[in-house]
Amino acid sequence: MNLTLFRSKHAPLAVLLVLGFAGFSIAANAPWGREVSTHRGFLLATGWAALLLMVIVMAYVLRKYAHRGGYSPEFRRKVDYASLEGAENRIKRLRQQINAGALPTAKEIESEAQRILREEGVHKVNRALVKPGPPGGDPFIVRIVPTEPLGRVARWMHVHSAYGTAFGFLLLMHAGTAPQSAFGWTLLGLGFFVFATGILGIALWAVGPRWLTRREKDLSIEEATAFQASLGRKRSAALESLDAPIARRMRSLMGRRPRSADDVRDLIGELTQNAPDQVPALQDLAALMAQERVVASEVKALRRVRATFTAWKLVHIPVAIVLVGLVAVHVASIWKY
Repeated sequence: MNLTLFRSKHAPLAVLLVLGFAGFSIAANAPWGREVSTHRGFLLATGWAALLLMVIVMAYVLRKYAHRGGYSPEFRRKVDYASLEGAENRIKRLRQQINAGALPTAKEIESEAQRILREEGVHKVNRALVKPGPPGGDPFIVRIVPTEPLGRVARWMHVHSAYGTAFGFLLLMHAGTAPQSAFGWTLLGLGFFVFATGILGIALWAVGPRWLTRREKDLSIEEATAFQASLGRKRSAALESLDAPIARRMRSLMGRRPRSADDVRDLIGELTQNAPDQVPALQDLAALMAQERVVASEVKALRRVRATFTAWKLVHIPVAIVLVGLVAVHVASIWKY
């Protein structure tokens, strides 16, 4: 299972926050929700805390799409390829020194790696990450990763998950289980729908990679996708080596759906009779196309598995957007009246 999310430092902080408000409720003898006997301070505190948590949760969304859209600061900092290559070569030599025992501690290794990055002028876009190696392997593993000045997206996801869960409990404390208006019921219903789908997403995030790994055979989905693209480029190069009329016939075949093995075999059999000098090139092309079909089928199956444990986002995200809008209306109305 993928348990890194549950080992995040934000998970215990979120738990402490919820327990703190539960203790406030007991100490002030304040029932949850908008009842006559509800402590006004408890009601306001849970409301503003829930709003703050929602802002924090939405910050993850902004961080993720800033990264996807290329707006993060690390994408604005450009260095030349020669500097990156120079840094990579020196890091390779550093790994050799580590294996020889020249640098025995992670602190020394990290300091030396950072010095290399600074001297090569790439320290603003890359940083060194040093971890102990596996038993029987290298003593330390040195990885060069992006600096990400706004924080890693994965860590923001930990923030999103932990405080999003806390938001659900604070929402229950603030609104109770019996709102006094249709608008209140709408907010409560949407809030708990987002909360429930978020919990489902956490569970699927924990077990989903195991499902995908179990389905993966010789290649991961990333490797299979890259292999498929490589085969496509080789197929295009093989087509360029054929005579123009034969290449046109093959391209015409590849443009049809479905493109079965029988179709390819029949056409290549016909072409080899009319152009025996093209037999080796056509056989190579047929082999590439057969391999490409197998890899494409594998990529499609792996993407189907991945889509299975990400489908919850199709309802979680749009409902969350509606909820944010209605919460803004709620806050504005409370502020005004």
